[in-house]
Amino acid sequence: MLGIGNELAGDDIIGIKAVREVEKIGPSDIDYKQISTGGLQLLETILGYDKVLIVDSIETNSPNKRIIVLKPDDFSKATFLASPHDINFPTALEIGRKSLPELMPKVIRIIGIEIPVQENITDQISEETLAKIPVLKEMILEEINHFLTE
Repeated sequence: MLGIGNELAGDDIIGIKAVREVEKIGPSDIDYKQISTGGLQLLETILGYDKVLIVDSIETNSPNKRIIVLKPDDFSKATFLASPHDINFPTALEIGRKSLPELMPKVIRIIGIEIPVQENITDQISEETLAKIPVLKEMILEEINHFLTE
């Protein structure tokens, strides 16, 4: 399981916080990791695993801040899971599939948490986003159970 976020971008840290919370109560035979970048480092992090669950924020102007379960094909044009200094995740996946297919996960799911667009450097997370952690933990545990039974 991989939590992605930036500790200095407010609500963007939610993916990392959620994975840290689940690690306290989730199965002990799962690797729980956190990173603060996407692209090639993300690709490097998931290589060698059969199944990967990624938890990351999605910046959106939508008034309805949802938690969404996605597959890689669902966000081929998305800008989350990317860094302005690196390639985006769909491109990283394509590189991995072409250059190291035997090391690529066979199953990848992404839990995306919609957050407001982050415009300031801050280590403060909004109450609205923090309030999603209990539901987010349940969704993550449900996805883990699916992974373990597939």
